[in-house]
Amino acid sequence: MNAISSRGQAWLDSGFSIWQMPGTFIPSIAPFFFRELEADLVFRVEVDAQHCNGAGTAHGGFLATIADVVLGYNINHRIPKEWRIATSNLSVQFLAPALPGQWLEGKLDRVKIGKRLCHASGTLDIEGVPIVAMQAIFAVLSGAR
Repeated sequence: MNAISSRGQAWLDSGFSIWQMPGTFIPSIAPFFFRELEADLVFRVEVDAQHCNGAGTAHGGFLATIADVVLGYNINHRIPKEWRIATSNLSVQFLAPALPGQWLEGKLDRVKIGKRLCHASGTLDIEGVPIVAMQAIFAVLSGAR
């Protein structure tokens, strides 16, 4: 796992925890910090130089991956444990750049849980300013009746 920055330690001290994700892909990208806020999971991730493109800003693929994680785990948080979902459609709109050292915060503004499809949307923000608008549809693969 990646080292925790001093600001990351401050998030831990303020009530965030590190999200323990299954598999190796997502943990290899960056530590994901989270806290529950009512029905939502709020995620924070620090942009590092390794996440940036040749222009020195966060790569779109990195931001899309963060969007998929934030939306998908928020759906998983709301559905019965026996359900299994997979991303069917992911849409991201890049509104502003993110630079190394900045913290992304993923928040939801809409969720709809169905028996075959689940929908979620929200933003990735830096200090309260949206830099990515995101929407996804998740197919329910098993468990729903």
